[in-house]
Amino acid sequence: MGTCLRSSIPGVAPVSPEVLSAWQRRKEECCRQLAQDHYEALGLPKLADVDDVRKAYRELARRWHPDKHQSRAPDLRDRASKRFTRIRQAYEVLNDEGLKHNYDTELMLSEARPLSSAVSSKGVERELFDHFERAWADHERVL
Repeated sequence: MGTCLRSSIPGVAPVSPEVLSAWQRRKEECCRQLAQDHYEALGLPKLADVDDVRKAYRELARRWHPDKHQSRAPDLRDRASKRFTRIRQAYEVLNDEGLKHNYDTELMLSEARPLSSAVSSKGVERELFDHFERAWADHERVL
């Protein structure tokens, strides 16, 4: 075991580097989980078909079902329960053809928006430049 770090906060126990590292890893894992889309939660490529969704769900549900983790430490049970809930949420959307179609459409649009806005803003800039160039040319003809 490593040495404990002194806490600068009165009344707070010192924390070992191992505990601090474990909490950092847990924080990073939580951030990754929150940032995942439904396909990533199931370990699938985007726009995977419904059969692949069902297979991935069955495999992950067996692995992360809370009943399978009852004999583990409370923290691990909690993590398994949250992971299972996230997997189930993804499955509920991607297993239903109508919901999946809507989700896929929104996913594709959200990925295309940055590209289309950049293209359209350059188009708008070009239009403005052309407009001012024509206006300046007309102004010079008048003089």
